[in-house]
Amino acid sequence: MNARRLLSIGTMAAMLGSCSHAPHERTAVQAAASPPAHKAAATTGLPAVLALDRLPKMHGGFSVDEERAAVGFIGPDRSMIVAAPMSAGGGAGALDVGLFRVTDGQPVFLSDLSVNGGVESVRIDGGRLFVISAAYRGSDRLCCPSGIRTWTYGIIRGAPVLLQSNVTWRSPAVTATVQAAPQRVPATQPPPIAAATRTPLLRSTAPHESPAPPLPSTLPAPAGSDCTPATIYAVAADGSTIDTTDGSVYSVAPAELTISQQWSRGQSVLVCANELINEDRAGQRVGVHSNSTI
Repeated sequence: MNARRLLSIGTMAAMLGSCSHAPHERTAVQAAASPPAHKAAATTGLPAVLALDRLPKMHGGFSVDEERAAVGFIGPDRSMIVAAPMSAGGGAGALDVGLFRVTDGQPVFLSDLSVNGGVESVRIDGGRLFVISAAYRGSDRLCCPSGIRTWTYGIIRGAPVLLQSNVTWRSPAVTATVQAAPQRVPATQPPPIAAATRTPLLRSTAPHESPAPPLPSTLPAPAGSDCTPATIYAVAADGSTIDTTDGSVYSVAPAELTISQQWSRGQSVLVCANELINEDRAGQRVGVHSNSTI
């Protein structure tokens, strides 16, 4: 009898010893399996968790990123809002943030926000929505933004309102100091094509003269130039106007409509003085002038 009891006690001790790390391992597995948005929503309450579970996968042709969504209370009336990055697919990433008001545990679409630079992350804190996007200097390549922009939104009278927009630069601006020496060209030799000046904007042509289409340029904007990165929101069917996600509207030079008609929503452009440079189409350029900023 004593031997049997000792054997049972030893077996139990061995089992307990082998399971000493099981609770920690189970917690780690559960943490890995829980989406970040769901873990954050757990602190807000059951309605927030239900709202995330009921969030639509698609809205208005955009895919809704539930994994990176934020949920919380915004505005003086403390409306529960789910903010989710939305993308149209492809390599452009998330260009918009979809806002869904939670009513009786059900997310109902409220509005969408388009931010310049693409959506890197969203969070709701202190009754405000914070959207983080990339910020570019004119000399930055598309792959390598030198700053981040924080867009701060509130909800006033049931509609989102931009309260503040701040940029934090990761590194100081770098000014190019090395320039290529100009080459001497003999008077009898015609200048090379690369030295040709840029086609003027809104060119006027003779009645019987057909304008030659401009050659697309693959050169990046020069360092230190006054260029601003933007994302196309819409292009008119005839290519006459281009809207960007920051609310700007540009009219395209008539001679270059055949180029702008090929551009589409979600493509990245640089706004440089009076022209747009499409970085997603080998640096194609069109002359424009700004109509308005909404």
